Amino acid sequence: MNTSLPSRPHSLFTSLTRAPHHAPPPRRRLHRAGGAAALAVVLSSVFSAGCVSTPPQALQMTPMPHGSVTVFQRSSSGSFGTLQGEVAWTQGRATWRGRDVVMFSSPVAGASLHEGAGMATVATLAPSGAPYHSYDPPLDLRWPLKVGERWTSVHMVYDHMQNRSSPLIIQWQVDGWGDVRVPAGTYKAYQVSWITSLDERETRWISPELGLGIVKRHVERSPAHPQGAGVLDAELISVKTPGAAPT
Repeated sequence: MNTSLPSRPHSLFTSLTRAPHHAPPPRRRLHRAGGAAALAVVLSSVFSAGCVSTPPQALQMTPMPHGSVTVFQRSSSGSFGTLQGEVAWTQGRATWRGRDVVMFSSPVAGASLHEGAGMATVATLAPSGAPYHSYDPPLDLRWPLKVGERWTSVHMVYDHMQNRSSPLIIQWQVDGWGDVRVPAGTYKAYQVSWITSLDERETRWISPELGLGIVKRHVERSPAHPQGAGVLDAELISVKTPGAAPT
């Protein structure tokens, strides 16, 4: 992804040479040179401003209609399971411990449950539908998103398979904003990365304006991770909303 940040106008450096003997009085000479320099700075700023690409203000994740289907090309190995192919996720409604949540489900990869304006991750489910992990508080970005911002969050993660909980510390960073090219096309997206205390690293490209929590992602787990080493890559292939053709 090209993480394009707002460009700064180039500094203008001018050097004034000593006026020849027949030149106008120094005072007038410097005044003209100063005026030319000022004009050049203004023009430089105007033309530079025309090339600036400013991220939109992302206050929250724009909700997609229920029934929307996003399809990804997935490549994973190790602790993520060996998979090379397409994975389709369908958005719908669900409940979690008495709360209404948004569910993204796949017969191959399981499901993830989300809530709130930022679509914070509440829990994940196995393909069988059994609870896998849940998070307290839910995993969420810091809104509004701001390029260059860093923060740390602390959670408790409960492993429903092992019937145990452990602390989880995540260090987040918004790396940039710009174009990312995937099979579905080229999208304007934020690039966000994070590292967890379980030795897992992820970089994710998201488009809050379009309601896409994932346009592209890359995840790595080291051998020290509780589930072992693994790598996962995914890129958006298509998006289909109810009553609309795939895009």
